[in-house]
Amino acid sequence: GKPDSLAYVIYTSGSTGTPKGVALKHKSMLNNLYWRNREYKIEATDTLLQKTSYTFDVSVWELFLWILSGSKLSILKPEDEKDPKQIIEAIEKEKVTMVHFVPSMFDVFLDYLLNHEDESNRLSSLKQIITSGESLTLAQTQLFHEVFGKSPTRLFNLYGPTEAAIDVSSYECSSIENLKSVPIGRPVDNTQLYILDDKNPTPIGVPGELLIGGIQLARGYLNQPDLTAEKFIDNPFGEGRLYRTGDLVRYLADGNIEFLGRIDHQIKVRGFRIEPGEIEHALGTLGIDNAIVAAKDDANGSRQLIAWTLQNDPFEDNWSSIKSKLSDSLPEYMIPAAFVQMEKFPLTSSGKINRKALPDPDFTQMQKVYVAPRNSIEETLADIWQEVLAMDKIGVHDNFFELGGHSLLATQVVSRIRISFSQELSLRAFFQKPSIEELAKQISEAREEAIVIIEKADRSNPLPLSFAQQRLWFIDQYQDGNSANYNMPAALQLKGDLDLNILQESFLRVIQRHESLRTCFETVDDQVYQKILEVDTFKIPLIDLAADDVQSLISEESQTPFNLSSEIPIRAKCLKLSKNEHIFLVTMHHITSDGWSIPIFIQELNETYTSLKEKREAELKTLSIQYADFAYWQRDYLQGEKLDGLLSWWKHELEGIPETLELPLDKARPAEQTYSGNSMSTVIGTELTSKVHVLCDQEAVTPFMLLETAFACLMQRYSQQDDIVIGSPIANRNHTQIEPLIGFFVNTLPLRHHIGPDKSFSDLLKESKKSILDAYDHQDLPFELLVDHLQPQRSLTHSPLFQVMFVLQNNPEETIELPGLTVGLVPVATQSAKFDLTLSVAEVDGTLQCNWEYNTDLFEEDRISRMTNHFDCLLESIVSDPEMQISQLNILPEAEKQKVLYEWNDTKVDYPKDKTVIDLFKEQAEQQPEAIALIFG
Repeated sequence: GKPDSLAYVIYTSGSTGTPKGVALKHKSMLNNLYWRNREYKIEATDTLLQKTSYTFDVSVWELFLWILSGSKLSILKPEDEKDPKQIIEAIEKEKVTMVHFVPSMFDVFLDYLLNHEDESNRLSSLKQIITSGESLTLAQTQLFHEVFGKSPTRLFNLYGPTEAAIDVSSYECSSIENLKSVPIGRPVDNTQLYILDDKNPTPIGVPGELLIGGIQLARGYLNQPDLTAEKFIDNPFGEGRLYRTGDLVRYLADGNIEFLGRIDHQIKVRGFRIEPGEIEHALGTLGIDNAIVAAKDDANGSRQLIAWTLQNDPFEDNWSSIKSKLSDSLPEYMIPAAFVQMEKFPLTSSGKINRKALPDPDFTQMQKVYVAPRNSIEETLADIWQEVLAMDKIGVHDNFFELGGHSLLATQVVSRIRISFSQELSLRAFFQKPSIEELAKQISEAREEAIVIIEKADRSNPLPLSFAQQRLWFIDQYQDGNSANYNMPAALQLKGDLDLNILQESFLRVIQRHESLRTCFETVDDQVYQKILEVDTFKIPLIDLAADDVQSLISEESQTPFNLSSEIPIRAKCLKLSKNEHIFLVTMHHITSDGWSIPIFIQELNETYTSLKEKREAELKTLSIQYADFAYWQRDYLQGEKLDGLLSWWKHELEGIPETLELPLDKARPAEQTYSGNSMSTVIGTELTSKVHVLCDQEAVTPFMLLETAFACLMQRYSQQDDIVIGSPIANRNHTQIEPLIGFFVNTLPLRHHIGPDKSFSDLLKESKKSILDAYDHQDLPFELLVDHLQPQRSLTHSPLFQVMFVLQNNPEETIELPGLTVGLVPVATQSAKFDLTLSVAEVDGTLQCNWEYNTDLFEEDRISRMTNHFDCLLESIVSDPEMQISQLNILPEAEKQKVLYEWNDTKVDYPKDKTVIDLFKEQAEQQPEAIALIFG
């Protein structure tokens, strides 16, 4: 035989369920054995325990590694392979130093040791434990450290499909600190691992399919050339072939690889792409460590998520409690519809969990004690529910969502109710009253609500908040008024002859001119109203300060909350550095202002200060209305047919959107959304900026359309989701009367993109242009009202409808020009983030200035830094060839591409290249003839 000759054929069904023979070569097998011998420093005094079935490829290294190292081999009886007591006895008796476990069996072994503490003392010879074949969990790793304590025993997590010689990556589980899962490590000797999205390498932290190359690859499938050609493809990054594993993984920042699950285990339910491992992890945080999540069709043919758990898991039969706790960390569509408790999970012959043998759920387990319908309304509702849920005998107290209902089925129920009862019922009302009894009561009492139309603001009546103000007020109250997340701070350097008295008077006059700047908010009978104050003075404190203390005071001022119940939402301070140099700080609350308001404020401050210096009247146009008038008008305008038309369009536009954009996070999402933030600024140079404008001209789109679409493509590549929703602000000043007002008018539009990987960027851009223009046509519906009516599954963990924002800064430019003063901007560091991620772009001097604001409780600075580089590369790729398929657009900078393709795959080690396993036998037979004869006769 020669090194390329066939060494063995092992049959595997893999994910297809159809057995196929995998043909492995001598040199592939030997490379793995040489690596193990070097990695684990095996000596002649070591003893390896052979306890794996010969039909499982782990048995290959168990049987042959001792020959290479000259160590001993102890063979466990097949009937003892799953008996912890017999395994411990064999380890103690034979002084075993290395043993292998499939993680599910390792769990049994650790549990036995935990309940038989004295047994651990019998394992003193054990140097290393190897796990592979399944995902090793953090809980199992933690349990290992608890059981083995300060023992020198080391734990290794290995990964490898049958299509490569045994294992292709390794990770030592020395610590689980800061890990969300146990990595599968880095490639072993002479092996390359590539993570690809279609044919492109994925960035660090972004999921993709794992492909394997190198010496350990199998020849292919025995007598199945078509299947071999499908799974073993040409290597575009080097010599030989690559095996497509079908496993979903991603690079961690340190080069280790994290296993996420099978691509063919990914579930698509109601249009949402779901990774079961994420749900299993969430169940693990509740103490349900061994859950299995998959999808099955119910009696109605609707795909439902099912969770199988072991009978010793907590919560007993309290499924509602489990669902409630899961909703703290998972969106509605990821919460299992049913739970199945089992004494033990079915296993395959190799000890892996047999998913195909998991029993079907019984959705009736979620039903409460049956109470039959008691009147005609309840009978009609029960018939509707039974039809939609494909269930018999639904009682009036049963909860629709606990019976397996979800938002799309709820929509069907609401539609049938409207037809059956000729009454309008909102989806929101159905979510609030999800039992037949509650709905029947509401329907019987329903009547049309009289809507009072207010044509003009009457100042003798309480003044309502605008929808936008109301949202910020609720957020402020929810945070007990202690948050500065919606502060709008600015710092100005003033050099020259500053007249502080005139500056104070200028501020006062602008504040007196705009009611919004002297409005606080009072609560009467649980309702909040605008309270417009009379302001006769405005003091700007003058503080003498050393230059070294400026930044700390700027930060302190920007982070000081407003008391919206009693204070006007604007304040200022003047820091005196010297007679002719001051730092001027002004802070507004967003509830009183927006981006468009700032130039108005600056222009009026310039004119007022200048007119006072020149002792003349300020040339300012009279304001025909105030912000409170707008708030009254807005609430009067948005009702009836106008409101219905806007809502109808947006409901259709956003139907079925994913609840969250699943970006790869560096930290677990907190149970409650935080606003802790930081920002990073980058610049896209003149050359690329010029190319962006050329492409805009070619495609007849605005820079906003192109850049926002490019950002959506980046989010698609990161999230692996095809349905992307990005928020974007719009000035919403589409009435001439409100154009000169300072106030919170800005609206937020959710912009949706369907990004098929085979679609070209040019085609996507055409679709984006249409959808953006359509959204502009329907911009009058406030975002707050849209959320209120759409009623997405609300969660404290993230913002509704979208979690990332794109902003193109195109507000009118206005600079402060005060006579006798030179004015410059002083940077104010961002310490908050209203969304997971916000990209703001402004064109300055022929460049694109990008500001990346991110939530620091989700992302590390390194990830955002890489993301900025990916966006630059993506733009370069787009302008170079806009007709390229989106999946083929490059986002990897050359340095990162070099790292993931070559540096982390630099595993070359020289081993004897002319040997076969038979040669090893011959050499070892001369040194240990008794051992060879004893084992093989």
